[in-house]
Parts: sequence; structure tokens; C-alpha cells
Amino acid sequence: MIYVELSLKRETKLVIGQKMYQSMSFLQMGADELDSCLNELSMENPLLDAAPPREEYMAARPASFGVSKGGDGRAHELPVPDKVKNTLRMDLDDQLLSMDLEPELRRAVSFLIINLDDRGYITDGVLEAAERAGLSGLMGKALKLLQSMEPAGVGARNLSECLCIQLERSGCAGSAAYQICRDYLDHLAKNHINHISRALGLPEREIAAARETIAGLNPIPSNGYDDGRCTVWATPDVELRIDGGRMVLECADRYASSYSVNSFYVDMIDDDSITEPERDYLREKLSQAQWVLGCVKRRNNTLLRCAREIAQVQKDFFLNGSTKIRPCYMADIAYRIGVHPSTVSRAIKNKYISCPRGVFPLSQFFSPEVCGDSADSILQEIRRIISGENPLKPYSDSAICKKLGESGYEIARRTVAKYRDAAGIAPATGRKQRKD
Repeated sequence: MIYVELSLKRETKLVIGQKMYQSMSFLQMGADELDSCLNELSMENPLLDAAPPREEYMAARPASFGVSKGGDGRAHELPVPDKVKNTLRMDLDDQLLSMDLEPELRRAVSFLIINLDDRGYITDGVLEAAERAGLSGLMGKALKLLQSMEPAGVGARNLSECLCIQLERSGCAGSAAYQICRDYLDHLAKNHINHISRALGLPEREIAAARETIAGLNPIPSNGYDDGRCTVWATPDVELRIDGGRMVLECADRYASSYSVNSFYVDMIDDDSITEPERDYLREKLSQAQWVLGCVKRRNNTLLRCAREIAQVQKDFFLNGSTKIRPCYMADIAYRIGVHPSTVSRAIKNKYISCPRGVFPLSQFFSPEVCGDSADSILQEIRRIISGENPLKPYSDSAICKKLGESGYEIARRTVAKYRDAAGIAPATGRKQRKD
């Protein structure tokens, strides 16, 4: 038998209403997204008026910290090319058009060009695809033609072949550099100069000279060509300028459209000539417009308060030109301005700050931290330690970890390996130089 029982229980829980949800949505919008959202609302709501931006600002989004053009508070024009930039495939197609080839062979070469990867290499699956396309009989000749084109190395199937093609083109076929690229690239990557010297029967100075020659080659044929991707541009949400040695921050709202309540329709609400349903409609739209503008104002205030605290923490970066960023927690910023850390997270999401050094994402000023030390300072210390090591007996990751501990950085050996790999620094075996 099933018993059904009803009971009453009192509990307190947070329920996010529609207005609170909208307010949070506005907070995490970037400048461009916010402008698009408000523009759509203004088309739906006659009481929300839109006016064009007072100034235009277009600056490139930086990939990482560094000096970039723009960001000095003045309007900058986006450089517009007078013609479409050449991609590698476009350049190869132009070369193919100048060749007098039979239609089937031209089709085979074109097939290879289309299937080049982003580096300009032929990948393993291309020949299988050619077989399915009925072009397998022409692939050998087509590949040779492709590899004769510019830039040297295009159409290679691996790094070794790419470098060998370049050496052949420059008349160095059979040289020490050519033999190393063909047979000993792995050993060269690990700096096994002594092993290569014995294997080729050449003195180490010739191997070292060959290494310099190889270092001057281009491992990626597509370097220097446009990748065909659309460049992403960022509009700053906050501006920082230096005035008498002080940092002055303000919202960069003059670069976005401005919105206000339409006074004509507000006055119409009290007009006796309109019907009650029309009056209700105008009141509803007025309430919506006022709420939206209030959300935008709260968003800008919260963003500006966060940006000011971030600027105080990172003032060495903004005032003194330091490339280092100090450890910074969202919880610390939230405590300083009296909000929850999630509010700070939403406030800085997809937001950019313009300063005399360029335009930077606000989120980039929150450096990952290890035991209270920023990743940047740890990586610089690792580089300093490695620069002073004996090349005949380089430090292992454990030895680097120990030296970091002596400098006050208490991190694990695996963390050292992670930072070293991320910086592109070879392990001890790859940095070791061997004697005769």
C-alpha cells in the first residue's frame, strides 16, 4: 500500500529573478556585445533612443603582454589593406597558372595545393585521398612539381624533407647540413654534436657550422603568408591615462553609441488624447528603458571600480613600464570593492583596458599563481638559473627545483618541468653539450 503525506517546511533560498539575471548579463558583456544588445533593444523599444558614438576607436587585440600601437586615448584608424593579402595557396595557384601542363597533371598539382596543411606540408592522408580521387598515378610527378615551386620546402612531407629541399635549392646537397637534416635531426634537436661528429666523420666545428646553417632555414613554408583568418579587433571598455604621475581611469563610453529615454514619448504618457492601452504600453516601455539604462550604469560603475583596483595592484606595469605583473586574486579585488568574486569575474570578462602601452584584456592582469608567486616571475627565475649553468653538465629539473627553493620559490619538480616545457626550453639532455 502506498501512503501519500503532505507536509509544510520553511526554508530560505536564493532565487534569481528575471531582472537580476538581466543585470548579470549586462555586467559580463564586452563593449561591442553591449552596443549590439542595446541597439536591438532600441529598435524594439521606441522610448530607448540611440545616438552614434562621439569618437571611433579601433585597435588590434594583443595576443599577450607587450607594447602595441594605439591605446593613448586618441582615435586610431584601423589599417585597411588596399587589396586582399596573399595566402600560400593563392601564391601557388598563380605559379601553377604560369606552367604549361596537361589538364590531368594540373588537376593533380591543384589537388595537392588544396590539401596542404597550415604549415605548407603534405600530410599522410593526402595520398590516400588522391587514390580515391583517381589521381594516384600522377602523384609522384605532381609532388615533384609542387616541391619545385616557391617558397622552397613547400609540399614537403616532413621537417627533414622540407629542410633538405631548401638546401638542395641553394646548392648544398651532400653538405654536412644536408646529411644532418636527412639522417640526424633528432640528434641535433638533443644537441648530440659529438654523436653526429663521429657518425659523419667530421670535426665538431663543422657540425656546429652546419647547425648554424640549418638554423637559418625556414621550417614552416607558410611563414610570411596571410593565414586567411579574420583579424579580431577589440574596443576598450576602460581607458587609463597618466596625468602628473597619477593614473586616471574612466569608462571608454565615448567610443560606443549613447542611449537615453525619448522625452517625446514620456510626455505623451500624460496626453489625454491617447487611449489607456496605449498609455499602458508606453509606461511598460518606459520602465524597460529605465531598467536597461540603470543596468548599464551599474555595469560601468562595477567595471570601473574593478579596473581601478587592478590598476593599483599593477601600477608598476602602468606607471613604470615593468613587464612583470604582480600576483592578483579576484577574491582580493572583490573584498576591496565589497562584492562577490563571481561579480568581479563577470565584470572583467571580455573587457579591455586602453593605456599608453596599448590595449590589454583585464583578465590578463590576474596572473596564475604558485605558492603566492606569479608564473611570470617563476619562469624568469628558471631562465636565470639555466643561463648560468655549465653547458657540459646542465641542471636537471630536480636541481632547478632545489635552486628555486634557495631563492624562495617552493614548487614541485613536475611544476618546473611544466613551466620549462611551456617556455620551449629543452630538458637537460637537450641542453647538454658533449666534448670529444
